[in-house]
Amino acid sequence: MRDERGSDRAVVVAGRWRRLRRVPNALVTGAMRLVAAAAVVVAPRVALAQSKTEFEPLLGVRFGGAQHQSVYTGFAILTHKTPDDHSGPALEVEAGRSAGQVGLGYFATGPNAGQLRAQLVGLRTWRKATEIAPGQTFIGIETQASMFLGVSVGYYRRIHGTAPGDSRFKAIRFVVGF
Repeated sequence: MRDERGSDRAVVVAGRWRRLRRVPNALVTGAMRLVAAAAVVVAPRVALAQSKTEFEPLLGVRFGGAQHQSVYTGFAILTHKTPDDHSGPALEVEAGRSAGQVGLGYFATGPNAGQLRAQLVGLRTWRKATEIAPGQTFIGIETQASMFLGVSVGYYRRIHGTAPGDSRFKAIRFVVGF
């Protein structure tokens, strides 16, 4: 299109002719090359990392807390954020000498194979637990940090049961597993 002065460098904006500013071709070409180079280098790696989803098993043994000694198993559905870091939701079932629990949470692992997990749990006691009466149900929150050996910390609140003094408790447990 040509404006009223015959120039090709104009557009119509809101019913009026506006003159376009000239941008040096070298600047535009350089910027386009930079964006293209970044896309060629970064895009395949990011796409591969984000598209890769896998199931990771959770297996281990814990010592302490209401369960005394327990074995847990479960899985995490992990999405790779980068080739070294991945995270996702996790489901865990645990059976112990004095209690059992089911946990639903979030699992993450980094480049040095360290693992972090935070989860909401439902816990049921049986037999005689450490200082907690049997036949009670608790809900709680737990966090676990490990590299094969680790520690788990939790806070639990009773939702069913009537034993005096057991309305809530805290637990620190030692972990062997992955």
